[in-house]
Amino acid sequence: MERQSNIELLRIIAMFSIVIGHFILQTDSISMLNGINQFLAIFLSSARRISVAIFLMIGCWFMVDSKFKPARVLNLYFQLLFYTLSIRIILLLFNVKVSLHDTFNSIFPFITFSLWFVSAYIWLILLSPFLQNILLWKRENIKKLLILMFIIIFGFSMIHINMDTILCAIFSFVFYYLGIGYYKKYLHGNININKY
Repeated sequence: MERQSNIELLRIIAMFSIVIGHFILQTDSISMLNGINQFLAIFLSSARRISVAIFLMIGCWFMVDSKFKPARVLNLYFQLLFYTLSIRIILLLFNVKVSLHDTFNSIFPFITFSLWFVSAYIWLILLSPFLQNILLWKRENIKKLLILMFIIIFGFSMIHINMDTILCAIFSFVFYYLGIGYYKKYLHGNININKY
């Protein structure tokens, strides 16, 4: 598949925003700032959620047309393993205590869900063959399923406090996948502006 520089640029901007947002939240920078600087920090840390959605939608855009390859899951897993174990080794070299529990979490994040995004993304890749079958349903049935999923996700998030569970993440990733698939199949290139 040919690389698309506009998509690559959007992905880089999204990744940068995610890193900045995590830095602001995890260093508690917001409490140390005031005025326009605090407003900017709040904006940038909030933008990370939008950036995660953009990053996910880009992945789904290409995934809906791709054939499932187990090597893709293994490749993602071994990349993750390389980074998590490298960080563990560096911490040990600097005499930072690393628990066995944390090490296990870093080796098996898709089982322990310690790294929520990559865990949910691995599950999305594993579910993609089933989701591609759903995209073969009649258009109206897919639309009804997406509306139902939308109501469940956003309705549940209004009445339930803890929405940061791995099942919620997987469910919302599936929603994004099916939504992108529906858009690509039925709307992309078929939108008539004059109609609206």
